[in-house]
Formats: sequence, structure tokens, C-alpha cells
Amino acid sequence: MHLRLWLPAILSFFILNTSLAQDEAKAFVDLGVFEGEVEKVSYQLSWQNESETGVRLKVGNIGQLIKGDTIYKQVKPKAKQLWELTLDLPENAGIYFDSVSLTSNQGVVAQTYYFQYQVLQPEVDVFKAFRNEFWPFRSKEQVFNLKAATRGDTLSATFDLFNLGGKDLMLSNVSSADSIQVAFLPKNVPHDRFTKVTLTVPTYKSSQLGFVKRILPIINDNDTIAYFPIQYTLFPEKSQSNARLGITKVNFDFRVVEEGEIATEVIFLSNNGSDVLNIEKVESNCDCLRFELTEESIKPGENAQLKVVFDFTNRTGLERKTLAVFSNDGVRPVQVITFKAHVK
Repeated sequence: MHLRLWLPAILSFFILNTSLAQDEAKAFVDLGVFEGEVEKVSYQLSWQNESETGVRLKVGNIGQLIKGDTIYKQVKPKAKQLWELTLDLPENAGIYFDSVSLTSNQGVVAQTYYFQYQVLQPEVDVFKAFRNEFWPFRSKEQVFNLKAATRGDTLSATFDLFNLGGKDLMLSNVSSADSIQVAFLPKNVPHDRFTKVTLTVPTYKSSQLGFVKRILPIINDNDTIAYFPIQYTLFPEKSQSNARLGITKVNFDFRVVEEGEIATEVIFLSNNGSDVLNIEKVESNCDCLRFELTEESIKPGENAQLKVVFDFTNRTGLERKTLAVFSNDGVRPVQVITFKAHVK
């Protein structure tokens, strides 16, 4: 658990009041930014009575996180009175709002204070949560995953970053490779402060299908300042084709095998439709699972062989690997073949 501290911050607000019969006065106060280790903040409300008569006031309508003395205090004519308050800062980082009112014993609200303040992430928690370093940033992400989309669509995702580079960053002229767009908000990021980065990847009909993983250089004012690993998956666009992919078997269980053993299978891919079936890509999620496809274009009523080799060298325990078959099938453009084994 991180250590949180008491910060005595004496904040005074001088409010002129001529008569309680006036409309309620309002004050909007920005308390500023507090480090995440700070637990409490003490401050003073100061109210100046400019009328010719005295008045009794107390702090009422106290917000959820504010504590203070709620007894009535006499404010003499042309005099000033102070109220001591304490704000219990939330443990979660973010921007918060709260309010209190000064109320007379006749129930008239003399003054309402609306507070805004920001709580930063505790440094200990930052290093715990933002453990992945992409200098000068730290991130919660090991890889910036933009999820999946259909080829031709645009992928976009936003991620939190923490500036640990030792100096302030002005990220107003950022670019990257190809047509990938990179935007930071805020653009001015002091050391030990947060920002958000939005990565936008347009895709085209010529874009690579399947799982894509690459290193993205982040360029600011013509200097490469960081490298982000990104990944995403592209599926084939919808097709009006009447080609239909049939696979003889999609689940293989080799049960118990010895380390170093090699298993082979021959799978038939057939075209059960009326248009030519084009196998656009076969993708393995492991180097241990290799394949060879005899034909990439299959006429109606014909088939091709998918020869698969599962190499259990240097593998141990429960293994589950897949082959994804991408085609112009108008109904199921992606089909997955699964291979399982228990390696001893």
C-alpha cells in the first residue's frame, strides 16, 4: 500500500457581501493539482462582511469529501471570519468537483464555493501499473493492441502514457511511418505527468490479412523519440462470391506426445460453391506449426491439400496452436483449425 500524506494548504477566499438579501453569490475555485501520495488538504474559507449589520453564518451543504466545523460563527459588521476545512483526497487519480455553502441562521445562503482539483496517480502505483517502458514513456500495455477490423476499415485506439524521460515534452509535431497517425493529448507533457496517445491505422484492399505485429517509430520534430510495438488483425472484406470453403477436419487432439516428437496431418480444403475459391492466406500462430498448401486457387467441386507438421521439439505441457485460413468465401471468410497436445 502506498504512503499518503497530509498537506496543509491554507487557501483563503475574500468575498465581499453587502446584504444577505442579494442573490446567492458564487465562487469558482481551482484548488490545483495534488500528488497522489497526498491524503488530506487543509484550507481556510475567508468571508468579508461589508454590511452595517452583523450576521451568523455556518458552513453547510458540505460535499462528500469535505469536512469542517459546522457551528454558527458571528461575523461582525465590516469584519472577516475564517472557517477551517479539510478535504479528503480520493485515492483514484482524476479530476474532481465539490462544493460548500455559507448559510445564515435564517437559512439564507450567503456564498457557495465550487471547487475543482486534480489528483495524480501515486508514484508507487504508477510504477506498479505502468510497468512497461518505451522510453521516455511508461505504459500499462506490453503491446499497443488495436484489436481487429475488416480490411479497408480504419483501426484506432487510445492508450495512457506516463512521461518518465526527465524533461518536459512538447508533442505538437508528431508523425510516424507510412500513413499511421499519432496524436497526443495533452501535447505539452511535463516530466512525471500523464498523456494519452491515439494511434490510427488506415487499411486498404492491398493491406496484409491476418495478424500484424510491427514496431512503430514515433517521430517528433524530425527526431525519433520512441518506438511503440503495435498489433492488430485484419479480416477479409465482405465478398459476394459464391465460393464455399469446406475443411475435412478442424479440431485435432494428439493427446500425449513426447518432447521432440513430430506429428503430421493432411487436411483437404474443398470448394463446395459455384465460384472459384481463392485461399488468400494461411496463418500459423507458432513456428512449431508449419504447413504447405498445394493449391491457392480451387475450382468448384475440387480440393487442395494442406500438409501440416507439428514439431514438439522444446515444447512442454499443454499445447494449443491454430491455423487460420483466409479466403473469398462469401459466408465464412475466416476459418480456424485447432491442434492440441500434452507434451511430456
